[in-house]
Amino acid sequence: MYDTSQLAIPTDEVDEEQVRRPAHWDIALIRRFMICFGPISSLFDFVTFAVMLGVFHADAAQFHTGWFVESLATQTLVIFAIRTRRMPFWRSRPSLPLTLTALGVVALGAALPTTPSRMSSASSPYRQPSSPR
Repeated sequence: MYDTSQLAIPTDEVDEEQVRRPAHWDIALIRRFMICFGPISSLFDFVTFAVMLGVFHADAAQFHTGWFVESLATQTLVIFAIRTRRMPFWRSRPSLPLTLTALGVVALGAALPTTPSRMSSASSPYRQPSSPR
């Protein structure tokens, strides 16, 4: 699903200052990005775990579902943070197709566990248990 949301990246506009002159990889910037976003990602996971287990008392299937939805949302929405050095949405607007596909995938991911199709996958933890013979 995540990959589908990224198919609209070619419709996005590059910030003008990014195309004025060739840019070189800034290893220090990449390092700062990893040091910042790595712990933030882990923090989101821990908060998700705490809420699902401590607040909702989720069983294994519900836990997997919650983690799937949270991971899909954060993984999909991070594209807006890494696509520009400006403030996303306010100072650098993504293209409409990129915005719609990203938000559409997040909405679909959030809705999917509530649909009857969740029972159809053989590997799904939601499938109906087979009756004993």
